[in-house]
Amino acid sequence: MLSSLFFYLTLFSAVVGQCPIANITDPLAFPYVFRVQVQSDLGYPITFPGFAVNQNYILTSDMAFRKNAALIKITDQFGVVYRTPKSTIIASGRFAILRTCRPLPGPYISMSQFSFNRLSDNLTNAEFILFNENDDVLKKVKPLTVFNEGHCVTITNDLFESVCVDINVTPGFCSYISDAFGDGSTPTFFRAPAVVINGQVNAIYSSSSEIGCNGCSVNDQVGFYSSFLSCIEYLLTEIPGGVGNP
Repeated sequence: MLSSLFFYLTLFSAVVGQCPIANITDPLAFPYVFRVQVQSDLGYPITFPGFAVNQNYILTSDMAFRKNAALIKITDQFGVVYRTPKSTIIASGRFAILRTCRPLPGPYISMSQFSFNRLSDNLTNAEFILFNENDDVLKKVKPLTVFNEGHCVTITNDLFESVCVDINVTPGFCSYISDAFGDGSTPTFFRAPAVVINGQVNAIYSSSSEIGCNGCSVNDQVGFYSSFLSCIEYLLTEIPGGVGNP
């Protein structure tokens, strides 16, 4: 599924210095974030952040979708497993929702339009959040610069449906996402990131995204990620039972 991406994936090892990938040791910092993991077609783990939206559903990337939901593993930041009987693609195919058997206690991620940054200016204080494949401790990677909406549209031509980030200012970023190189070697992991601005998750890696590490792309220094705000009306109507924090 991600083989074409990894065939061209390039890690910028020439960058001097590494930005820290830090554990978020306080689960209350992002209490609605869960770890979602699936296996790729080539057998390596792909790990996503997922976001509790109400008592029964977790919102995540469409790339975590599996017709056989038993292939999806969901855990909270304490390692508690939440079995999922159902996985559904929603919102223009960019996102998936996972139903859980165990009720999600909350709090839930904000889905208020006013929670999201409308990106009228470039921002230099954003960050990535992600999970690695071996533990349930949420990680953050920074610094991260997010481009304003207008500049993002000139890069992606997708009518404000993405959040664009400048990979140049995040040293070593690609190495936190995967250990694959441009020679076509098979990765041993892939960690899908989400973009956080002022404490609010604004976007996540999806099938419509570019990581920003693709060496064959003219935009190989820019990553673009699927925006929640651009699909907010679909999200509010397509999530069964609505959202817990509208």
